[in-house]
Amino acid sequence: MAYMTKDNKKFVRQHEVASYDCDKQQNIKVSAIQRWLQDNADDHCSVFGCDYLTLKDKMDMIFVLVKTSINIYEPLKLLKNYTFKTWHKGSKGVQFYRDFVIENEKGIVVAEGGSSWVVVDPVLHKMKRPNEVTFVVPECDENVDTTRLEKMHMPEICITYGQTEASPATTMSKTTDSIELR
Repeated sequence: MAYMTKDNKKFVRQHEVASYDCDKQQNIKVSAIQRWLQDNADDHCSVFGCDYLTLKDKMDMIFVLVKTSINIYEPLKLLKNYTFKTWHKGSKGVQFYRDFVIENEKGIVVAEGGSSWVVVDPVLHKMKRPNEVTFVVPECDENVDTTRLEKMHMPEICITYGQTEASPATTMSKTTDSIELR
């Protein structure tokens, strides 16, 4: 079951964790959560006429996922039902932002995160700025709850990344950086 909230800003869908989405411990794989994110974002955009096929076929542009951040607080289990909520947070520069939460059957948030997307001309391979697109998706000013890091006793978590050929970690955030920057 999928629906829009009354204010027409959030897209909500029920999901059951299937066996092909799980690892050998019967926990959902991160790749399955990412697929849910992409599918639900596309279905949300279809309400406003800017889903993948409409953009590609009628407007010569597509959304490309640039970055995803997922915080999992409790493993999502095989054959359990979850509620996935997603919403558009606006844009800055060439990026469009989207947040999401996943709740268990009791309404407790078990995972949450955000993503950034760019709109690209698939033929010219050039990004388009938000003022160059003709569709409008209502913005929701709700943010993912970053205070959970405090509740998890992880207020000083750092993000580290790099390229395999250079070193496993070439860049690292500081503990003094804001949560949004990390």
